Amino acid sequence: MAYYRPPGLDAAVFQPYKDLKALNDTPGYILVQRSVVGTKLRFHLFGTKDREVAWEGPFIRERKPPLPPKEVLDPSLPPGARRQVDFAAEGARVEVRRKVRYADGRVREDRFVSVYRPWGAVYLVGPSPTPQAPPAPPAGGGGAP
Repeated sequence: MAYYRPPGLDAAVFQPYKDLKALNDTPGYILVQRSVVGTKLRFHLFGTKDREVAWEGPFIRERKPPLPPKEVLDPSLPPGARRQVDFAAEGARVEVRRKVRYADGRVREDRFVSVYRPWGAVYLVGPSPTPQAPPAPPAGGGGAP
């Protein structure tokens, strides 16, 4: 879960599914701006202020350790080579709570639960090196005098 900061507030977009959805329930338009800084993609939302929002959490429960590492044979690597292509991550159940107070006095409370599955590190490994034949004995017998 360390890959999401803070955990429980991530918006997963996973190929081939497009599962990030938004609904504008404000009385006006929403301006969506995006920014990319390094490897971070952010969306900034601007609109009519008609509510106050308070967050609680994240509450992290049911932590699970990462799975054991996996090695995958990759014949394109040199013999004996090993390259890490994915990192281990723990799993957990994370809850975030939101309370929305509207200008007309209404209050809405939501709970968002994310379940993160643990996984293990993955390494690509080259084929096993071919064993070397023992050196041949010197020519001429090399026996004792």
